[in-house]
Amino acid sequence: MNFFQKLTTETTADINECLNLVPRCFGKKNKDKLIYYICEDNGDLGFFAMYRYWAEYLYFADICNYFPVIFAGNSFAYREEKSIHGTKNPFEYYFLQPSRIELNQVNLSNKVIYSNLSHRKIVELVFTGKISNYMYTQKYMETMSEIVKNILSSTNSHGNL
Repeated sequence: MNFFQKLTTETTADINECLNLVPRCFGKKNKDKLIYYICEDNGDLGFFAMYRYWAEYLYFADICNYFPVIFAGNSFAYREEKSIHGTKNPFEYYFLQPSRIELNQVNLSNKVIYSNLSHRKIVELVFTGKISNYMYTQKYMETMSEIVKNILSSTNSHGNL
């Protein structure tokens, strides 16, 4: 059965599982929020490829009304051994957490969904009609620009960027 047939014949619970949208419970914090934990750890990505991934995950979180928290993993090409601006999370070298929820709260939160490559692929499919397509539409560029403008805040307050 192909993916789209499965979406039309399965139950909501099955679809959520298929799309990796089943929340995990780690604790009692943030009971009123559905945390979207974006953990991208691809050491082969350059900074702007990772930036594009973050924008796509943030778009997905935005349309699903999730509260995103981003961690650029230990394999991230621009990770430093020492803390920068008081953090070892490379994402936070450059940006504030979009939902203002601290990274250390993820593993204490009541409902957490982990980002998944399928979520980015859905975004690409919506905007281009194809998956794994590097040809982006004007609408894609405008939407991602709005996501970056409205959700990503620079840590420029540190004065070092």
